[in-house]
Amino acid sequence: MINYTDIAKTINTLDINHPIWTRTLELAYARIALAAPGQVVCVIGPPRVGKSRMSSIIRSMLNLPGIGIDDPQSLSIGVRASNCSTNGAFSTKDFARKAVVALNHPILSTSARDDTHALLRQETEGAYWLALERGLPAAGKRYLFIDEAQNICRAKGRNGAGSVLDAWKCVAEDTGVVLVLTGTYELHNAMQNSTHMLGRKSFVHFPRYRVTRGDILGFHSILQTYAGYLPLAPELENIHAYSEYLYTGSLGCIGLLERWFRDALGNAMVRSRPIDLRALEESRACDTDLAITLEEIVAGEEMMAARGIETPALKVATQSQEPEAVSNEQSSTRKPRKPREGKPFVCKPVRRTAGERVPGEVHV
Repeated sequence: MINYTDIAKTINTLDINHPIWTRTLELAYARIALAAPGQVVCVIGPPRVGKSRMSSIIRSMLNLPGIGIDDPQSLSIGVRASNCSTNGAFSTKDFARKAVVALNHPILSTSARDDTHALLRQETEGAYWLALERGLPAAGKRYLFIDEAQNICRAKGRNGAGSVLDAWKCVAEDTGVVLVLTGTYELHNAMQNSTHMLGRKSFVHFPRYRVTRGDILGFHSILQTYAGYLPLAPELENIHAYSEYLYTGSLGCIGLLERWFRDALGNAMVRSRPIDLRALEESRACDTDLAITLEEIVAGEEMMAARGIETPALKVATQSQEPEAVSNEQSSTRKPRKPREGKPFVCKPVRRTAGERVPGEVHV
C-alpha cells in the first residue's frame, strides 16, 4: 500500500545537490565569506530555483560546527522582505520589526513578543532601526540575509525601492555587516536605481536548467532522483523518455518540477493509484502561466547576459547551442516590437548621388 503522506513529506525535505545548485552554492559562499564589511552580495535568479534554501545553507556554512542558524551564537540573521502594508505595499517598519525579532533584541518585552499588533503600537519605526543598528554589532552578527528582496519594488514613493536599498546599505555600513540579498530578476532593476549600491555590490546568477548538453545531463539526474522516491506507474518507469515533456512543464526550474510532482502525487492519491501520465497532465501548469513565467525568465536572462553577469553554471554550456525549438518557444512568448515611426508629414532624409533627378522637381 502506498503511503502518500510520508512520500510527500520526503519530497518536501529532499535535498538534491544537482550540478547548477552545487556550482552556484560554491560561488555564492565564496563571494559572501570573502566580502568586506558593508559590501552587498546579490543572489538573483528565476522563481522556484532554490534561492531561499541556498540562503539557509550558506548561513549554516558560515557558522562554527554545531551552531544552528537560529542559535544566539550564529554569525547571521535572516529576514524575509514581505508586503505587509496597505494594499500589499512594502512596509519598512514591518521589516525593521522583523529584523529586531530575528535579532532577539531586548527592546522586545516578554509580553509583547507574542503580540505583534501590540508591538507595532508600542514602538516607532525609528526605534526599531536604532535597535537594529545597535543590536547587530552588540550580538556579534557579521551577515544580514534578506530573502525575497524583490518585494521592495512594491514600496511606496516614486523611487521607493531605491530608497529602501539606500537605507539597507547605510545600516550595513554603520554596523559593519555584509548584506546578502536574494530575489528574482526584478531585484536587479531596483539595484540599478540605488546610487549607494554603485560600486558596492556583486551579483551571483542562479540560473535554471537550459537546453544544452551539460544541463540536460544534470536535469536527467534530478529526474532519476525523484523517480527513486515517487510511486510511478509502469509507463513512467523510464522517466528519461519523458524528460522533454517534464522540462517544458517546469521550464527547467527545480522548484516548479517539485511542485508538479507533489500535485501529481495528490491526484494519484485520490484514485489510489501510482502516478501515471494522466496524473501528470492534470497537475501540469496551464500554458498561459508557463508562457508568462517563461517571458519573465527569458527577459531576465538576456538582461544578465547583456551586463556580463554569468556564473560557472552558464559557462559550462557555452560549447553547445540551444536547439531552434527552444528559441522559437522563447520568441513566441515575446510581444512583437512595433516598427519605429518618424515624425508625421516629414519626409525621411535620404542621401542622393550627385546629379540625381528628384521626382517632382522641375529642371529648366
